[in-house]
This record gives sequence, C-alpha cells and structure tokens, in this order.
Amino acid sequence: SLLFPFDSMDREFSAIQSLSYKKETKITTFKYSDIYLFGWSSVSAVEKEIVIVSDPLDVIAVHQETDKPAVSLSCDLLHLSPQLITSFKSFQKVILWLNSEQLCPDVLSFVAQSLGKNIFLIRPQDYSNALSCLQSGLKIKQILRNAEGIYHEGVDLLSPYRMVLLDRFKNSEKHSGLKWKRFSALNEILKGHRKGELTVFSGQTGTGKTTFVSEYSLDLCVQGLPTLWASFEISNERLLEIMFCQYAQCSFIENTEEFHQWFDKFEKLPMYVLNIRGRQSVKEMFQAMRLYVRVYNVSHIVVDNLQFMMNIENLNSSMDQLRKQDEIFGAFRGFATQFHCHVTLVIHPRKEPEFTELNNASISGTSKATQEADNILILQNTKTRQYIHITKNRFCGAKGCVMVEFNKNNYTFKQSKMNTASSSDGATGRKVL
Repeated sequence: SLLFPFDSMDREFSAIQSLSYKKETKITTFKYSDIYLFGWSSVSAVEKEIVIVSDPLDVIAVHQETDKPAVSLSCDLLHLSPQLITSFKSFQKVILWLNSEQLCPDVLSFVAQSLGKNIFLIRPQDYSNALSCLQSGLKIKQILRNAEGIYHEGVDLLSPYRMVLLDRFKNSEKHSGLKWKRFSALNEILKGHRKGELTVFSGQTGTGKTTFVSEYSLDLCVQGLPTLWASFEISNERLLEIMFCQYAQCSFIENTEEFHQWFDKFEKLPMYVLNIRGRQSVKEMFQAMRLYVRVYNVSHIVVDNLQFMMNIENLNSSMDQLRKQDEIFGAFRGFATQFHCHVTLVIHPRKEPEFTELNNASISGTSKATQEADNILILQNTKTRQYIHITKNRFCGAKGCVMVEFNKNNYTFKQSKMNTASSSDGATGRKVL
C-alpha cells in the first residue's frame, strides 16, 4: 500500500489516502468532512496553469515530466466548494485529466459554467491517465499542450434557464407582449406586441396599409410605447394629420375649435417621425434609429415602406434591387434582435388582379422577408369585406383573420363582426374574429 497526504484549502495536512494496488482498493481517512487535494501545498501562488487529475500517482507523473503543478481530488467535481472553484479561477489555464467515471456531462457543464474560457480537457478516450502515458513513453508535456477548450460563449447550458422559464410560465401575459386596445382581436391571435420581433405588413395598393399601420402603432404608443415612424410613402404632415384624427377619433375640418385642446394631448405622446430630407442614405437612417433607441428608449420602429425606402439608393438593375432589398431587410432583422426593438416593415405585394386574396408568396422580393419575419399581416380586400389576415405568427403559431370596417371621416378602423354564426372560414379553416 501507498499513503498519500491530502491538504485542506488552507494548505494544512488534513487527510491520508491509502492505495492498495494489488487489491485495487482506495481508502481515504479524513479529519473533517471537507474537500481535500493531494499536491495542493506544492502549488505556489504565482502559477498560471494547473492540472486536475484522478489519482495521486498521476500528480507525481505530471509534475515529474513537465514541472507543472497538479492536484488530485478527494471527491468528484460536482461537490467542489465555492472556495475551491474561486481558487481555480485564479489560474489562466485549468486542465482536466480525469477518468471516464469522473467526466460525466454534468461535471463538464459545471466546470465550463464555473471557469469559462480558462478550462481545458484531455479526453480519457485519447489518453486514459498520466501514469499510463509515462509508462508507455508518451510525451506528457505535448499532451497537455494539446488540451482542448470545453467552453464556448456561443453555447448556453440549461441550468441558468431554470428561473427564466419559470418566470415565463408564471407571467405568461407579461411575456406575450403589450396588448392592443382598439384591436383586441389581434391579441387573441398574436397574443401581444413584443420587443425584438419583426413584423411584415402588406396589402394591395390603395387599400389603406399606411392608415391602418398608423392606428395600429398609435394604439400602442398611447399606452406608453415610444415609437419612431419613417414614412417614405407620404409626407410627415399627411401622416400626422391621419394619426391626429385617429387619436381624437374625429375630423377637425369643421371642428377646429377643439384642435388645440386635442393637440396639447397629442404632442405629449412618445411618438417621433424621421425627417427625411432629400436623398438621405440608408446608413444615416439606421444611425438615427440607433440614436432614438438608445437615448429616447424607442421600442417600436415603423418603416413605410421598403420599396420607397430603396429609392434613396442608386440601383442599376432589378437584380440590384432584389439584392439590396434582402440586404436592407437583413439589417432590420438584425437591428430588431440586437436592440430589442420591434420593427414593423410595410412591403408592397407583387401586382395581382384586384380583389385577389394575397398570401406570403405575394410579398414582393425574394423569400427572405417571409422566412425571417416573426409576424406577417396582410390587409385583404374583397368586394364585400376588408380584413387583417395574420399568415405568420412565430410566437405561438396561431393564424387567423380580423374583420375591420373603415371610417373615412376620422381614418379609423374598427373591428366588425361576421354576419355568420360560424367563427371559422369554411373554405380555409382559418379563425375569423
């Protein structure tokens, strides 16, 4: 038998481990219930690397061949004390060279989470232990040099998500987003308006896309959601005229006496409009967006529309236009994710016969917009009715239609009821509200 002294974290002799290799038994006698290490007392405070092995004889083999400090543990890594983990964090490189029993996935996840980019691994499938490598004439120094990092900042472990997921279940209404008040039926399908998402809104020319999106965004802004509008299709004056009438829900053409009373309230809304002078570049527009997100906490950006916005770029061919449209759309997609800001992007559809029901394939450009959008809403027009068609909803997958009626006096839309007793579209099976 061989006897090996184990040290406490204070580098005091605290335990003895007896190894009997003939009987293949290992007995450790502890003074106290604590974590002990063999070789810890010989590790100086100035060392930058340390090797963690399974057996005291591996410690001796590593130190003999490389002069690097090494320790073996009296327990598995899952039971390490916070004090010991803190001690290991002082090293620039911590190399694990443990046997297969000690290297379960839980252990690797634990040490990767605790030590981050400083943790490295020698797989026991490649080299079982330091002692056998020494006996086989292998170069232990080279083996240590080739140790693999086991932490990648782009991969998350599951354990940190425990409380996050619990909160999402407990507060599902909060996580589903801000609710519309004027369009409560949208809440039943989309569940709410969420930061970090990108919504594509489309519809035939002249059907009221700008007018609807104006009220759709105003509904949220009135509830305190800071909003930035970039109107490339109509002037800011015309946009605000429509939005102001929607806000007051009346026309001021014959009612100017109440104008100032209403505008005093209107101007206090956290609503901003991008002033597009001349041929402002796309780059300058994104600079303005970043500024208003960071400084004014803007959480909703509306761009009307993508095709008109592209007119500020010099494009020589239809292929240039498609490539540029994908590029700009990708920039909006990245912006929404990076700045945790909802982007609503109006995109014209391809030319279709009047009263033709549009679908996702009708949206002009390549498939990039429909693939990467979180939500797709289409303003549909038939000869007898008008409705908002939700054709994509990444949050919960629900799709459906919201019937609307337009009031031309104050530019507002209101939800309307079907004249049938059914709550679904018999032809398509869609939910109709």
